[in-house]
Amino acid sequence: MEGNPYSAFVDLMHGCANEILPVGYRIGTVTSKSPLKVDIGGAVQERDALIFTSSAPSFEQGETLLMIPIENEQRYIILARLFGL
Repeated sequence: MEGNPYSAFVDLMHGCANEILPVGYRIGTVTSKSPLKVDIGGAVQERDALIFTSSAPSFEQGETLLMIPIENEQRYIILARLFGL
């Protein structure tokens, strides 16, 4: 048997958990200011898939955003801009 069987088991459990448990948050990057587009894990979301909080200002290209997925990751709530990542 190659590799560590315990490590393989833990990897399997993490994979199963990721399929069952929803993602708590996502990190997105603004790829276009107008029209607004945000790249979230390789999937570009447009304005109609984004929900803004009352404190959300306009965003600049290249900014990093903290987001929460909703509706089976079809829409996202933008919580805040992140700095220093």
